[in-house]
Amino acid sequence: MGVVSRLSALATGPSLPDPPAIPRPLEVLAWALFRRTEISALGTTTQGFVFRNESSDSVTFVGYGTTERPENGGPAPDTVVAPNQTIRFEVVYNFLKTTRVQALFTTAEGNTVFTANLTVGPFNEASSTCASAGGGQRCVADGKNLRFTNPPAPNLAALFNAVDATPTRPGDQLRGVVAGLLGTTTQGYTIYNLTGKPVTVIGYGTTELPENGLPKPGTVIPVGGTARTEVIYNFLRTTTVEPVLRVGPDGTIFTADLTVGPFNGASSTCGAVGGSERCSADGKTVVLVQAPGANTVIGPDQAATQARIIEALCKDGGIGKCEFKPETESEGLSAPKNVASPIINRGQNPIKRTLKLIDVRSQTDSLNITAKASFSNLTKTINAEIQTAYGHTWTFTKTFEEDIEVTTPPGYTTTVTTRQPVWQVTGTFTVIVDDSTFTLTGVQFNTPIKQDDFGSYEVTDTPNAPTSSPVPRWLSAVFAALGL
Repeated sequence: MGVVSRLSALATGPSLPDPPAIPRPLEVLAWALFRRTEISALGTTTQGFVFRNESSDSVTFVGYGTTERPENGGPAPDTVVAPNQTIRFEVVYNFLKTTRVQALFTTAEGNTVFTANLTVGPFNEASSTCASAGGGQRCVADGKNLRFTNPPAPNLAALFNAVDATPTRPGDQLRGVVAGLLGTTTQGYTIYNLTGKPVTVIGYGTTELPENGLPKPGTVIPVGGTARTEVIYNFLRTTTVEPVLRVGPDGTIFTADLTVGPFNGASSTCGAVGGSERCSADGKTVVLVQAPGANTVIGPDQAATQARIIEALCKDGGIGKCEFKPETESEGLSAPKNVASPIINRGQNPIKRTLKLIDVRSQTDSLNITAKASFSNLTKTINAEIQTAYGHTWTFTKTFEEDIEVTTPPGYTTTVTTRQPVWQVTGTFTVIVDDSTFTLTGVQFNTPIKQDDFGSYEVTDTPNAPTSSPVPRWLSAVFAALGL
């Protein structure tokens, strides 16, 4: 006799016939309903949904998108949830009916809108979804717990790693394994500081340490600077070194796991806690990134990092928005360059020669960017800005040609160097990717001055170094007789 049948028999007496037997699945369902609804049958029950603001911006609750409301009307519209604060919604459970409350939020600047659906099902089951639109912040839903979070860091590590990595040649991995068997071999990792603040290595979270323990605790990585660490490859064993770094005395703490696998393969991961800065990792590169919406200024003393940013983000088809603003222009001379083979006079008489000098000069810059053909769009933008600012033609290349006579004294070597007239323009690059801005100051471009047809040359006579065995006098006399 089933549960429902026995309850019916007790209520009507034993003389009455048993009601028809309820199939087993329905009996199970009835028992489940009884267990799930005994509290609801006596009064109102709710499911509580909690939002935590883990982003660096305040979030405002603006109202409801459904007619359903939480218990007692819920939080009032215009309630502000500051960073690290929470807000709670109690959604009423209505027995066999699904109840859905839709809560709407926006960031303080109004650039991100969050839509959260808080649902209580027929069996008092709680679920939620949350979506964001129009901005970088995200909303993450997990059952009755929802979180507003900062946008992820732009994956600069993958882009930087693509710039830094050298192509893997056949046999490279095998050579690494053999080297590890014969002696010490390592994998080198680079950590870039793009947080806009100095970052300090405070120690290591693993017992494994990098080669020579570098960088040592207390090492400060300046804004735009890098730290290099070598992880030792231990044959057939995975080795992980975890440097721990901090922004300022009490800011964001970063952990970077740098791993060398059993066959000398390199990988990395990173995390950030306790602040708004973020990080990304890929292969042998870790990039510590500024807080959302911040601006990191990188000066000319970090030209290598400036070049990495331009190479990673500003090439044709790159993901960055790159602009250049010229600020100063002056006339100057290019770096010295040898334009003729040295004339060495080991004889007794002067040597006179006429040299035909040809010097081809091209545009140069302080970034020393490689593969300039990949930056044709950026180059056009730079040249247009310079021409607009200073009203002269910007020249990519110019050939200087001139004939000069030189005389090399006996016992001297003559060299000819050139320093051609150039325009020197200094300005600022602004690079924007996602919610991050990088300002690169003091970037310099040099270009030959087109209207100057003659170059600037310097002739230098240097005494010859003494030979290991002096020339016999009779041989010197022979050289003199021959006019050498």
